[in-house]
Amino acid sequence: MVHKPPVIVLDEPTTGVDVELRQALWRFIKQLNRTGHTIVLTTHYLEEAEALCDRVAMLKNGSIVVLDSVRNLVGNISGHRIRLRLSPDTLPAALQVLAISHDQGC
Repeated sequence: MVHKPPVIVLDEPTTGVDVELRQALWRFIKQLNRTGHTIVLTTHYLEEAEALCDRVAMLKNGSIVVLDSVRNLVGNISGHRIRLRLSPDTLPAALQVLAISHDQGC
């Protein structure tokens, strides 16, 4: 940081840190960006990408499959739902109480 690089690459900087340190790192990253640094950040945390990034690229097998603003990406979520049907007799006893019967509309 001493020579003020124009581009800083951070590879999952908050993985494995506690909440307090994560928040401090987020503040530091935002400050670096405000002072003119371009930050390239890799993360598996959607919350982190939403909080820190102007644009997000998603990779699959090493290739970019989508690159857009967080707002556009979140706005394009189609809202698909997945419904699972499980037989209560195959569930562990602790989960059987959570089973929804067909009478309840599911």
